[in-house]
Amino acid sequence: MDENKIAVQSGPKVVYLLQLCDLIGKRDLTAIKGLLHSISSYSDVEAVVSAFKPKDPVVYAIEKGDESIVIYLVEKGFPTNLLYKPDPDPCDRWCKQQHGSDQCPALYDALSLSRGSQLTRASQLIMEIRDGTRNPGDGLTEKRAMKTKTTSAQLHNGDVSQDGFKTSARKAKDRIAQVGLNYIDSKEGETALHLAIRSNDLQPGLLKALQNSNARAVQRLLSMWCCTESNIKNGLPALDIATQLKDKSPEAQKCLKLIQNNRSRLQLVHAVLSEDVNTLQKLLKSDRVQQMINTRYGSQGRSGATLLSQAIEQGSLDVVKILIKTGKCNLSMRVSECMTDKNSPTVPLYFKSLSKDCPTEVWRFVSKYVDLTEDFEKDKDGNTPVLRAIKNVKSLEFMTALFRGLNFNRLLSRNEKGQTARELAAELGRTDIIELIDKKILSFCGQGMYHMFPVTFQKRRSVSTITDRAGRNLLELSCDVETGNEIDKQALKHWAAIERLGRQLFQASAEGNIGSIEQLNASDYTDRNGFTALTRAVVFNQPAVAKELLVHRPELRMIGDNLNRYPLHYAFSLSEEQSKQMVAVILSNAQQGIEHRRDKDGREPAEYMALRDTPLVLKMLHDARTLDAYGKPGEPMGPLPDGAIIPPFAE
Repeated sequence: MDENKIAVQSGPKVVYLLQLCDLIGKRDLTAIKGLLHSISSYSDVEAVVSAFKPKDPVVYAIEKGDESIVIYLVEKGFPTNLLYKPDPDPCDRWCKQQHGSDQCPALYDALSLSRGSQLTRASQLIMEIRDGTRNPGDGLTEKRAMKTKTTSAQLHNGDVSQDGFKTSARKAKDRIAQVGLNYIDSKEGETALHLAIRSNDLQPGLLKALQNSNARAVQRLLSMWCCTESNIKNGLPALDIATQLKDKSPEAQKCLKLIQNNRSRLQLVHAVLSEDVNTLQKLLKSDRVQQMINTRYGSQGRSGATLLSQAIEQGSLDVVKILIKTGKCNLSMRVSECMTDKNSPTVPLYFKSLSKDCPTEVWRFVSKYVDLTEDFEKDKDGNTPVLRAIKNVKSLEFMTALFRGLNFNRLLSRNEKGQTARELAAELGRTDIIELIDKKILSFCGQGMYHMFPVTFQKRRSVSTITDRAGRNLLELSCDVETGNEIDKQALKHWAAIERLGRQLFQASAEGNIGSIEQLNASDYTDRNGFTALTRAVVFNQPAVAKELLVHRPELRMIGDNLNRYPLHYAFSLSEEQSKQMVAVILSNAQQGIEHRRDKDGREPAEYMALRDTPLVLKMLHDARTLDAYGKPGEPMGPLPDGAIIPPFAE
């Protein structure tokens, strides 16, 4: 075989393809299309990828900077999940100590590389395929590779199936559109609506559970919002069937009682799921029914969906209005991110209105009733409402509405990767959002807010690019007699010196140097990890330092890290004796409610006591002791407390 050709088996026919490397290097899309036109199976794709050198076609095309070729290859079904190490490899012993057996954060794939190369359309396409909102080839008119055993999303995202992340509301609507709202869709008498909502692994169905007097199965089905009003056998609904069978056994009587006790709740649920506004209004006239409004359902238990979260997910404004106006909805609850995934992480209920498909009108109405503290909540990736909206590719119109009245500090908040709103927008290629953020930042000119940039260790190079219409940067505006502010002017002029003072304060807090702290404690310094001087004092078990810091800056209690773990979370993570003393210091004279602040997984500080000595918490403490102000790992900043454990952490 010619060394410059690849053999690809396609059925009985062998097609010889020229090496893609040369054509990608020449950026010849036309020739590439001709070369790959006949590929129509994933075995073809895998053969090309396995023979391709030095990396894979998609990554090589990204490195060559040709976005049109990248998009074509992704559409043809070429993988985007293959991982590579940078050259030279930055994973030194500190990095390895940090991530242990986990994947090194320095590794990159097609998505991260396309984002870094500012290939906006390509990165958006890859994200949509990984999210399961589209398939490879939707943008092609020619044949594409079709996989038979696993989904196309799996090829683009390792072995992780994305099917579970299609919203339950979308599944329900799709099925209802096919067969009608009350069509009986199974031999067990279940409607299409409830089959779409309920997990697929719950067997038996309601009819069989009643016939077998299986009260446990009935209870489980009812908790999943199984419909009991539809006729499921011989024109009879579940209640009538249970009544006929009640004398069969004590278990059968229990089944009947379960259905009777849950009937109103299930009618309420069905009204929400089917967006039956008239029935919903009638049911909610009863105070007893209103008390059921925060009922959860699903296999997630305490994190299951509620009526309101489901209505928001469905995008049903009328239903959302009716539920909220009862005054009974608990808007501070956390619910499962994905209702059909048992292991799905939780999010604040409000975050449901920030999803990509949620209508702006629904978010606008919900946001009027949300407590301000929800603005501090985060999702599993450390995203605040602003960061989540950007990540979910919300429209400029939506983001403009979200930014009205936005607190300046919300623009400085970071996610798990240490990104601010502006940095995340830049990674996603959202120049429209960057312009919106810059405009918002400029609106704070003269209000004494810009000093927070060096205090929170923002990237100076990025901030320096923010200019008004006349081309003046923030420092020039701060120096202007009419628009400026002396505090901002001094802070922007002496940016490096302020950061240096912050680093010295962190060091003094870790070492227990109270004398230096009295001189350095000039602001609420917060580094790129979200750590403050109080965080450092806590993890190094310096109660005297913590007390001194809080005397002058009590607000440090309320500053969480990038994953929303507050100083009190860290205090409860220490060994028992150390924890008692540190918790007492933090709670002394603290404002009410601090003990209920939740991390990105919804855990309150006291819940961390049960997580002591787990790899999760041990790594958390180690990070706070070894990461510098810019997130780079190194030696511990101070003397390690008694009993401190260093990596590797045993499972």
